[in-house]
Amino acid sequence: MQRISYTPMAERAFAVAARRLSAEVWLGFSNTFEQDSTDVYELFIDLERLLSTTIVRYGIAEGLELGGRLTFETTGGGVLDPFILRWHNLFGLGNANRERYPANQYEQRLRGANNVELLDIGPRTLALTDVRLFAKWEAVASSDRGSVLGLRAVTRIPTGSGFAGARSDFAFVALGQLSFETWYLHGMIGASTVRASPELEAMTRRAAGHVMLGIERAFNQALAALVQFSVATPVLKGFNHRELDRAPTNLVFGLAGRCVNE
Repeated sequence: MQRISYTPMAERAFAVAARRLSAEVWLGFSNTFEQDSTDVYELFIDLERLLSTTIVRYGIAEGLELGGRLTFETTGGGVLDPFILRWHNLFGLGNANRERYPANQYEQRLRGANNVELLDIGPRTLALTDVRLFAKWEAVASSDRGSVLGLRAVTRIPTGSGFAGARSDFAFVALGQLSFETWYLHGMIGASTVRASPELEAMTRRAAGHVMLGIERAFNQALAALVQFSVATPVLKGFNHRELDRAPTNLVFGLAGRCVNE
């Protein structure tokens, strides 16, 4: 539901080198279940989602890059529901009524007062959800570029309908990196417009902000461990439900690797 508008993604602070072209591919897979209702709304989301992005950057000058990003989405019922249920039960975590509904089904639906259907989105296969165009400038950088402050402007052009929005959003982001030999501190703070489709304007705010902090420990050129925490102001409003109206947060523990050719 937070993807009604521009969704921030962790981004490196430095720009690609001048007259260099860089291409990246990113994949993320998630299992999502949320079934709840209030006096006004009924929400039911049950799906597995593969998100893939392709990003191209070009350094037009030292410390300045232009780029674009394509985001593709594949959704369906999936096969992970029983595994997630057992995992949650093992650690005593809540299941949000997951056990009351058939496993490995698909729903992405939101209804309002008088059972008015606001969203009913079917499964997708490699559907293009948005296009992003951006520019980044290294405002401040150390001599070795280990510590950098970057400024990034981006526009998101939606290509879908419904909750994906019908109008473009704009964001401005400050990105920072501090280097301490094998340790790195990453930060991001920014703000964006929220311009959802007319059907959803009553339940969305006009702007949103976000903050991210991350700590990275590099073991060598090819492997690093990281912890990342992000929080954003709510995009949704008027649900009178703490799960939907509150600020979205995300905590990530992970390993990051890359191929190194010498």
